[in-house]
Amino acid sequence: LDDTFDFPDLDLFIGQTTRSLYLEVVNIENVGEMGDLTVGTAPNGETDDRVEDGLVDVREVNAGGFTGELNLGIALTNSDLVDSYFDEGNTDFIYTGGDGGNTFTFDVAVGITQDPDFSMQVTGGAADDRFNFDGLARKDGVSIDGAGGSNTVELTTSTGTDTTDGEDVFAAFDGIQTLVVAGGGSTQDVVDGNML
Repeated sequence: LDDTFDFPDLDLFIGQTTRSLYLEVVNIENVGEMGDLTVGTAPNGETDDRVEDGLVDVREVNAGGFTGELNLGIALTNSDLVDSYFDEGNTDFIYTGGDGGNTFTFDVAVGITQDPDFSMQVTGGAADDRFNFDGLARKDGVSIDGAGGSNTVELTTSTGTDTTDGEDVFAAFDGIQTLVVAGGGSTQDVVDGNML
């Protein structure tokens, strides 16, 4: 999706339908008026505005030039498409938000994070951002930078500070002011990074 949208508000679904559109890279930018963009569907039982399954197996999102609010559901599955990224040496999954406030909700299959070459970089923008992670069991290849604003990370899996095996320790964790522990059975040690 290397298209530009100039609608005041636009809801777009790309994903698991009979006519799915599968993309490796998605570029999002404003042209003309500033608008907000939501890509995904609202899950049952959630009390906030998060969405899920909007972008399925997309390896890179570039929204650095987007000035509206951005709400993305991002699912990484154990699919042949994701396998092809690794086969081609594309093991960096990069998600860059815009400056109008971002909500990224990730559903990451365990098998993807277990690959030793897996790397994920999530970067916010100037406004307040929220990054929700479901299924991110292994974190040693994941870097998060909230950038400006007051930023929140929500996890459903455990984190730690034990760098001997390092699997539950983020590679980087900066610019995050709030850590939310969600779901049962997860434990959170102090996250090594900027929690100011």
